[in-house]
Amino acid sequence: MRFRLTRFLPGETVALAAAMFASVGASLAIGQEIPRPPEESPPAVEVPTPAPMSETVKAMLAKELGVPVERLTDETDLVADLKLDQGVVFYAVQTVIDAYGSAKPARELTRVGEIVAAALPTGAPYIKKRAFRSAAAPATSYVQSVYYVTDRKATGDPKPELAFGGERAAEGALSYGRADVNIPYSHKSGQLETPWLKLEKLRDAAKHIFILRLDGRDEATFFSDVAGTTGDGDVLVYVHGFNVRFEDALVRAAQISFDFGFKGAPIVFSWPSWGSLTAYNSDSENVFWSAKHIETFLKTLTEKTKARRVHLVAHSMGSKGLLTALRYMSYRGGTKPLFSSVILCAPDFDATLFREQVAAEVRPLAKQWVVYSSNKDIALTASQELNSAPRLGKPVTYAEGYEIIDASELEVTPWSVPEAHSYYATKQVVLDDMVKVLSGLRADARGLKALTEQGGTAWTFAAVPALPP
Repeated sequence: MRFRLTRFLPGETVALAAAMFASVGASLAIGQEIPRPPEESPPAVEVPTPAPMSETVKAMLAKELGVPVERLTDETDLVADLKLDQGVVFYAVQTVIDAYGSAKPARELTRVGEIVAAALPTGAPYIKKRAFRSAAAPATSYVQSVYYVTDRKATGDPKPELAFGGERAAEGALSYGRADVNIPYSHKSGQLETPWLKLEKLRDAAKHIFILRLDGRDEATFFSDVAGTTGDGDVLVYVHGFNVRFEDALVRAAQISFDFGFKGAPIVFSWPSWGSLTAYNSDSENVFWSAKHIETFLKTLTEKTKARRVHLVAHSMGSKGLLTALRYMSYRGGTKPLFSSVILCAPDFDATLFREQVAAEVRPLAKQWVVYSSNKDIALTASQELNSAPRLGKPVTYAEGYEIIDASELEVTPWSVPEAHSYYATKQVVLDDMVKVLSGLRADARGLKALTEQGGTAWTFAAVPALPP
């Protein structure tokens, strides 16, 4: 697997003053493949692998890692011998083992022989492709399903992307449903492939990510469906940030869910953002208004599903809604962990308020807390000026019991606000790290570098070494 440069649309790279808070918000049943029409040569759902089986696994692993297959012997240690980044190896191994439908190993594997044994525990002769069959999308794409919960006001528009606007629903009534999102075969991890200016007439299922359809549900059916999707598996709840339309929230959630390879139920909570660069103050009020509804939803989710683990991910201004909701829960007697992990990505939240009050109040509600911050986040620089208060996502803010990940060393285009502020979803190394968080790994086991200062310890991404000759 190689890191790829992130491409942005012409309209996304704008001047800082105009785009200071651009947030391409909104991970999550696994994306699945659609068979091609009969007249074409269809990609088989189960593909026989040529003998010997171990060589096929090695070939797939070599392709994921971008190394010659000749370098992979049973005794080769991918980290110790080839000097590959541990995070890159983790992601590649997960992809290979998942392709064979095998159980996730109990520990991280780096030796090729162990990886082959884990992928072929019973000598299964087939690679199990991801296969969600649907006639709604053409044969050049996958379908990624994402559940949604929103307190936006419904517009009545039949187009899926316009079903909900930026107004608040009356009395905060919640709407529930599921969205199916087209993911092209050509999708590159960390990218949002959309047509120029997101024009509907330019959509191409073989090239672009877009919503295929929405399927509304009542509350009881929604939670029953989520429980049926997860069984005793995982749920991931995503709360988007500022300047995010309903369509954008679903598309981003589908992209990160697909890139994660998440096997549980991905759910987006979409609060009423106007999706406008000039509506920062209005969005800030709306996300605070939504906090009570987020609390209600999370409480119901934990009561009505038997998910083994529930993960919460919030981006930018969405952190304000999520942290406020969790604060409400703590005030109502929340003293035990209800969630496996809470991940705050580039949080647009008062850093002083968090460190002095909120951190200690909400910490008992989750087993693991992770905060991603970056000194290059120009959107949060503007937010800091506007709010006259430092932001949790820039610079590093230390808090006891929280893993603070400093992503400042990541290369981002200086003038691109989407890249500098949405690095959590566009940078492969961050996506890889988040996958490890979802699997329960702590910072000291994720291949990160510890930086201890007087105020505390932050973690940075270790440099990815060049492949040996």
